[in-house]
Order: sequence, then structure tokens, then C-alpha cells
Amino acid sequence: MPELENSNQILQLVNLEIGFKGKSILNNITVSAGVHELVALIGANGTGKSTLLRTIAALMKKRGGELLINEVEIEKYKPVALAKQISFVSTENVGAEQMKVKEIVMLGRFPFTNWLGKLSKEDELVISEAMRDAGIIHLQNKNIFELSDGERQRVMIARALAQSTPLILLDEPTAFLDIPNKFELFRMLRKQTSESEKTIIFSTHDIELALEFSDKIWIIEEKNLSEITPENLIMDGKINTIFKQNNLKFNPEHWNFSYDESYQTEVFLEGDKALFLLTKNALKRNGIGITENKNTHLIVFIEQNKNQIHWVLKKENIKFVFNSLPELIQTLKKETL
Repeated sequence: MPELENSNQILQLVNLEIGFKGKSILNNITVSAGVHELVALIGANGTGKSTLLRTIAALMKKRGGELLINEVEIEKYKPVALAKQISFVSTENVGAEQMKVKEIVMLGRFPFTNWLGKLSKEDELVISEAMRDAGIIHLQNKNIFELSDGERQRVMIARALAQSTPLILLDEPTAFLDIPNKFELFRMLRKQTSESEKTIIFSTHDIELALEFSDKIWIIEEKNLSEITPENLIMDGKINTIFKQNNLKFNPEHWNFSYDESYQTEVFLEGDKALFLLTKNALKRNGIGITENKNTHLIVFIEQNKNQIHWVLKKENIKFVFNSLPELIQTLKKETL
């Protein structure tokens, strides 16, 4: 095994080609991931995200090109040496229903234990820290079959953390998590890359969270993989080209996606930001669009006095005052103004 060189780039892919059963899925992949980087891999279902991660993890053979881990070609690593470089978490079932949580996390230390699998005090500390970081320390004595899907996913992430590898690969880590736990997981991944010498690459469909927390985005589209920062992805409008077939549009001001639809009725809306967003969502949900044209014939002002909120609808020189959103919406939908 050659001596590893010091490099900021943990992973380098050069003209990499991936696929299976004689079929090429992606080729000419040339990207890299460095120390302290959290990298999000995004793309539609079936575009090769899992295949790419499994190829990097050496669970599938590459079809061509170079795949370097710490500047060493992946084929040159022996299994135990490679297990000290890469850990991988998939969405597949654990298949260890009678094992306790701590026992599964302990498996992450296998590259560092002797042939008897005996754990040192240092191993025990690493295991406890991994469970704390993954938020499952309170579950350590439970059997895996007692856990929810989301908790199981956290257990497998804890096992990867316990493996103490510089590169961690996660395939859809938030797939079974509710919204609060998704945020917590992304915060934990961000902390891991910020505070330790780790690189984490994860595939996800949670695009908004990926944009918020990631240092770099890998995008698969039209059988190509490209690399870009979240900021440039938004500023150059590329994010909207990715989802144009679904009529989705990313709104950087509100940091979310919405359908890019046309509306028969549109209003110019003005008011407090929080109430503006609430009103806008309610109107759009009811088929009423928001325009930036102040000269439109329908204008809605949101007025707030102490605990009272009024929606003032102005058409030409006529004003209508409503005490509730449903009243406003009902009037706009009548189209009799």
C-alpha cells in the first residue's frame, strides 16, 4: 500500500465512467471533493446518483477513468485500508433485527480492532461520540427492530461516524426523516465537516436544504455531471433549468420552489412580509396569481392595527374592506368586480 500524500482533495474523479451489466450510465465525470466540504448530489430518479456513490465506495466497479482517494487509485487499496478511507450508508434495510443499537454502531470500528474484534478505550469513546453526534445515545440499548425508519437511518450514520473515515458517503440520508429531523441531520453533517477533517457526499431530493447547508452541488442532468456552488446555481438561473420540465421555479427570496403557473386573475399585493407571504400562498392556492405590475386593475393592501388585520381590495376608485382572507378570496373568485 503506497504512502498517502497530504492533499486537500480527499476525492478526485477524472473522466470517470460508471454503469452496470455492460451499460454505461454516466461518463466523463471530472469533479473533486476536499477536506471540510459537504457535497450534495442531486438529480432526478434513475439518473445514476446511487450508482455513482456505490462506485466511489468500491461496491461497484468503475467502467473507466480514474477514481482517486487521497491521490491513490481506488484499486490499489486493500479492503481494510479502504475501509479506513470510506464509509457508506445506504437506504437499504439493516438486516440485523436482533442487534442492539450500540452493537451496530460498534461495527464501524472493525477496521481498527484486532482479529478478536476487541475494543479499546479509544474505540469506546469514538462509538459514544458517534452516537451523540447522530442523536441516538438514548437509544443505544434498544434493539434495532424497536426503532422507526428514521431512527434506523441515524444508527447507520452513527456507524459511519464511528468508522472515522475522512470520506463519508450517504445515499438519501433524509429519506425517512420528518422535517425537524431533516434540519437536525443537515446541521449535524455541517458540523462534522466544519469541525473535523471530513468530507461528506450525500444524495438528496431535499434541494432547499441542500442549497442552504452544502458547500458544493453535484448535478446530474442529461447524462452529465457538473459541479457548482449553491450560490452560483441560483444566481445564474441554472437551478430553474433543471426543473423546467416540471414547471418548478426557485424563489431565492423565500428559499423555496413553487409551480410556475399562469393565472386568469392576478392582483398586486402589498403589506407586512409575514402577512404578505401568508396571503400570497392562500391566493395562489385558490388560483389567484400575484403580479409585480402596480398598474394592474386589482390591488390588495394588507393593513394591521394592533390585533386587527384588514385586507383592502382596490379596483379603480372603489375599495372593499375584508376582515378575513376567505372573504377576500371568495370575492376575487367571483370575477364580478
